Amino acid sequence: MNNESLSDKLYNEAISQLVNAGEKKITEHNSSLNNSYLDMVQSVIDKGIASELDKLKDDEKLSVKVNKIMIENKPHLKIDIIRVKK
Repeated sequence: MNNESLSDKLYNEAISQLVNAGEKKITEHNSSLNNSYLDMVQSVIDKGIASELDKLKDDEKLSVKVNKIMIENKPHLKIDIIRVKK
């Protein structure tokens, strides 16, 4: 799988997880906010792919995990690109 299709796959997984979690920045209509938010998600995924791709073993694939965390009582997204068994 080339990097572009891998990036698209992980991006779609992340968006699906955000929608399922009811993330308002995804589910509410506000195109300027949505675009910058989605660009940030894509950027984090691309950086994660660049960091993890060379570490992959033959029996592993990349996946995305999205969590909401609190930092100084403010909600933040934690987006991880992780290696999982095929």
